[in-house]
Amino acid sequence: TWSLSRQTKYNNKNTTKTKTTPEFWEDFEKRARELGVDLIGYIPVMEDYVFYKLGVYGRNAVILGQEMKWERIKKAPSLLTAMESMRLQYVLGNTVMELTAYLQEQGYKCESQVPFGGKLLVPAHVVAANLGIKGQNGITVTPEFGPRQRWGIITTDAEIPKTKKRDLSELEEFCKNCGALYRGLFSECCP
Repeated sequence: TWSLSRQTKYNNKNTTKTKTTPEFWEDFEKRARELGVDLIGYIPVMEDYVFYKLGVYGRNAVILGQEMKWERIKKAPSLLTAMESMRLQYVLGNTVMELTAYLQEQGYKCESQVPFGGKLLVPAHVVAANLGIKGQNGITVTPEFGPRQRWGIITTDAEIPKTKKRDLSELEEFCKNCGALYRGLFSECCP
């Protein structure tokens, strides 16, 4: 999906719209959820977290998260866990590209940033969008799924909704005291 994702920037001919409506994003989120997306957030692209000399198309980021299957993840480290990670990377990557194409069809310039193939540092954007916290080993932890999700991003010039406020202090306190991720016990974190 990585090489296909890189090609999405070439589909921006005649994509000059920037104005959106709340109804537009409601429809977008409905489409995303129908495709299996569990978590959605919005944040302006943070230039300090774009990889060196890799410009992105769009000044805003639409963040899409999808849960990994617990039955497979709890067996970490294992081949089954690795297969789940790769499965979701593929599935979410295709979803991100499909939603990127949808935005382009609506006239918005954008580019897909698929899991393990995007041009930006994803955890920083996820945390800034109040979707989760940075766990002790750097993995993003969410109240919904702990550390077991993958992330994709669509960068776009479309106006985005305001970042939703969430109080994640309880999760931060729990994570600080738990330390399962820090000790490499991925399967024991936030079951």
